[in-house]
Amino acid sequence: MNGQQSQLNASRRSFFAKTALLFGASAFGSQIASAQQTNLTPPPINDVDILNYALALEHLEAAFYVQVGNRFTASDYANNIYAPIFGSVINSNVASYVAAIRDHELAHVQAIRSLISGLNGTPVSACTYTFGVNDVNDFLSVAMALENTGVMAYDGALALLSNADVKQAAATIATVEARHASYLNVLNGQLPFPSAFDSPKSRAEILAIAARYISSCPGGGPTSNPVGPILRGLNPSVTTIDRDVAFDFSKSTATDGSAVSFLFTQISGNWAGITGQRTSTPTVLLVSGKGVYVFEVVLTDEMGNTQRGRTTVTYN
Repeated sequence: MNGQQSQLNASRRSFFAKTALLFGASAFGSQIASAQQTNLTPPPINDVDILNYALALEHLEAAFYVQVGNRFTASDYANNIYAPIFGSVINSNVASYVAAIRDHELAHVQAIRSLISGLNGTPVSACTYTFGVNDVNDFLSVAMALENTGVMAYDGALALLSNADVKQAAATIATVEARHASYLNVLNGQLPFPSAFDSPKSRAEILAIAARYISSCPGGGPTSNPVGPILRGLNPSVTTIDRDVAFDFSKSTATDGSAVSFLFTQISGNWAGITGQRTSTPTVLLVSGKGVYVFEVVLTDEMGNTQRGRTTVTYN
């Protein structure tokens, strides 16, 4: 357990010591509100948000086993660092059991995608990952960290779900993730059941661990980096008959609740003037008249992590 916890803590330190990696999915708490309203109350996190959070983690796990796990053979596992402890009875089956875990994670991805679609949500896409695995020992160590992280993530997320059927479906996945974690703990020489209770973790804590393995993600919404600050008050598409358009991003925060700085710029389209460019409440004057204008807001937290969001304004 100590080795596992040290690895997870190291993952978090690594995350906060660097600029956050681009993560283009639209889940992980980026809440969209009207660009022309003020004094916005952030919308509550709903079941689709939580399911997309779980889906992003399942994408990560599935990609790990597909991209990395397929590199190793039964003989590789027979020569791993803890093989002498287990002997042939356990070690002869590791390759097939790891393949089974891979198939479970792929099944989880499909199940959660179906749940999200059933709630009229849009499932987030998979990202591009870098796992830094050089040999079978690295692979088993990272697998242990990911599976235990998955257990902590589900433990933290279950309480946030409101739909009873969705909560039950998520619980059936969480218990399987715990079985994966237990098995991988054993393969890494750790206690398979280290405590009487598992420790739930918040989304911010889980993202700090997951970000270690994420290189980039495709665009999936108005924001580009859900592991960075949380952007609130941005509508990806605004239609107006007024020449002046006001934005309010004052409810935006870092994932730990601290302050963020703002930069609002025009990206393309007809020419517009901007006032309050470095504030949370910029205003644009659509100088060129009727047409399409595209703007971008960049949030930066105290650790240097950024979040970008774009909005297209159509002036009729």
